[in-house]
Amino acid sequence: MKITITRSTRAKKEKGIQIDDQSVLFSPFHVWNPEMESEKAYQAYKVYLYQVIDQGLDPADIANTLAQKNGLKISLRWKPVTGDEIRCEVQHLAQIAQTTSGLSLISNRDLGSEHGLRDYLEWKYPAPEQQSLLVS
Repeated sequence: MKITITRSTRAKKEKGIQIDDQSVLFSPFHVWNPEMESEKAYQAYKVYLYQVIDQGLDPADIANTLAQKNGLKISLRWKPVTGDEIRCEVQHLAQIAQTTSGLSLISNRDLGSEHGLRDYLEWKYPAPEQQSLLVS
């Protein structure tokens, strides 16, 4: 699975998929202070994806729980969606990453939703060389 993340700016628009506030994969966590909260929001987003997709928990409930646990705020631009919508979109992106030349994600942050999604996809759908068991 090949997943690349490219940094986009207003002056330099990149091609690919950007997870914005219209996406079902938009992170529920708002980063007020990037220096202090980006890492916490990134880690919380990975847990959010796992708990919604793999554990079947309600996205709104888990977002609120993780926000409280990590001292984060819920973004006012985040619109709660169903776990099925999130699972369907993640499966769609995984298929793109596995069947084409790769998945290109666009980010306007150093550490955002795209990074958490990439980490989740690489964990959930490991490359064939990561699936072998070495026996000595």
